[in-house]
Amino acid sequence: MRRITGILLAVCTALFMAVQTAFSAPAESGWEDRAQECFGYFMRQRGAEDFWDGLDSGATDWAAYCYARLYGADGAEEYAQSVERHVGELYSAGGFVRPTEYQRAAICITVTGGNPSLAARLGAFGCEILDRQGFNAYIWALIALNVTGIQPPEGAANTADTLTEYLIAHQHADGSFALMGDGGDVDITAAAVYALAGTDSPGAAEAAQRGADWLAGFDSYS
Repeated sequence: MRRITGILLAVCTALFMAVQTAFSAPAESGWEDRAQECFGYFMRQRGAEDFWDGLDSGATDWAAYCYARLYGADGAEEYAQSVERHVGELYSAGGFVRPTEYQRAAICITVTGGNPSLAARLGAFGCEILDRQGFNAYIWALIALNVTGIQPPEGAANTADTLTEYLIAHQHADGSFALMGDGGDVDITAAAVYALAGTDSPGAAEAAQRGADWLAGFDSYS
C-alpha cells in the first residue's frame, strides 16, 4: 500500500508541472487518465463521492492543486482552510520546518481560493534558512511567489529577483541544473525552468530557454 501511495503521489507531483506549464502535454500522453487515477485513489480512501469532501492538508496537497487547476476549486473552501490551519500550527510549534512545506502550502492555498500570505512569508519573503534545505528550496520559493503573485514587503529576505539571481548563478554551462554536483538532473532542471519561466526578473527568460534546450536533448524520460 505504501508503494502504491508513493507512486500515485509521484504522479500527482509530476502533474503539477504538466497542468501549469507554458508547453502543454500532448493529448496522447495520457495525463488526464493518470490524473483521474490519482484523484480516484484519494476519493476511494475517504469513501468520498466528491473530490473535496473531507480533504485535509497533507499527502493530498499536490492532488488538490492539480484538481483545482484542471476542474476548478468549487467546494474547496474547507480544504483551503485546513491548509491555512496547518501552516499556523507549524509556525506556532516552533523548530525547524522545511521551507518547501510552507511553499507547497502557499501554492495550494492560492489555487483553492484561500489566503496564502502567511505561508508565502514563512516559505519565501521571511525565510532566511533556504540554504538549510538546499537548492530545491530556492526553486520552489520562486514558484510559490509566481503562483501567489504576492508582492514582497520592504526588507524581504527573498524576492523574485534575488531568487532568480540565485538560480542563474547555479545553472550549469550546458543549461542544466542539479541539487549538487556537475551533472544535470532532469527533474531539477524541469522545476527550475518552470520557476524561471514564470517570472519577469532580469535574465530569467534566457536562463529558462537554456534549461529548456538542455531538456529538449532527451528523446524520452521515464
